Amino acid sequence: MGKVTTYYVIEDDLIEKAKDLSFDLIEFINDELLQYHDYKDQEFWRCGIEYGTGVKAWHPTIELLKLLDNSDDQIIGQILDVDKFGGFDEPPYLIKSNDVKKVWSELKKISIDLIEKSITNKRIVDEIKNIEGYRMDSIENKPLILLEFIEIFKAFYQAQERNKGIAIEQS
Repeated sequence: MGKVTTYYVIEDDLIEKAKDLSFDLIEFINDELLQYHDYKDQEFWRCGIEYGTGVKAWHPTIELLKLLDNSDDQIIGQILDVDKFGGFDEPPYLIKSNDVKKVWSELKKISIDLIEKSITNKRIVDEIKNIEGYRMDSIENKPLILLEFIEIFKAFYQAQERNKGIAIEQS
């Protein structure tokens, strides 16, 4: 059991619609956007909308990205505020396209090499482990952090490339 984070690349108008709590965004995404099908025991669905690994390393990864963000206004931490992320029964966390572009401008400056070097730095690892949050010890598990970073990177790249927003669901 635990929080699995999924990133959905969606239109800004759908984000606006999702602010009405009577609209079930995740149900709409599953029924209308992903277009899941099963044919001759082969699963397939629409690509480029859904990102996530299920490794449950989102919180330490976000905290690491916040530490690596060199922008004056610490935009990654402002927009990817883990305290605002939902939970099992909460609505998705919504990021409109203009904020996706802001995060992307900083995120693209962070390389996998920098991530790898950072998670071998005892000071950084200890700092993140001492932050109260979900599975913070995962910061020591390099493969998990790299997988989560790659999914975040892909989701934000695709969203900014297509001028779309992102809905982040935790289940």
